[in-house]
Amino acid sequence: MQIVLGSLYIWSQINSYCVSYFRNKYGSNLSLQDGDLVFKINFFTFALSIPFGVMLIKKFHYPKIIFFFAGLFLPLFTFIATFSPNFGFFVAFYGILYGIATGILYGIPIFLI
Repeated sequence: MQIVLGSLYIWSQINSYCVSYFRNKYGSNLSLQDGDLVFKINFFTFALSIPFGVMLIKKFHYPKIIFFFAGLFLPLFTFIATFSPNFGFFVAFYGILYGIATGILYGIPIFLI
């Protein structure tokens, strides 16, 4: 779980590889600044979804179940993003959905402490 959560924080290291992959495979003219968009969107959705995770805990009273499902979706979204047919699909799964699941997971210890 921690490896998957930490993959966001090494984005500056893997950004050039992801951009190069989309350039070579699909002939797109992405720049590294376009790749930085993934990091920005991910952190934006991450920050917005932390209160949503806290709200889920207050509503359902089972943080372990919420942790299980959010933890299940993180590697799933990462896996699906690896088969992206274009950069927009990658941004949707690794930027938006991954950020939401990460925010929900980070909201659990914040609420419990």
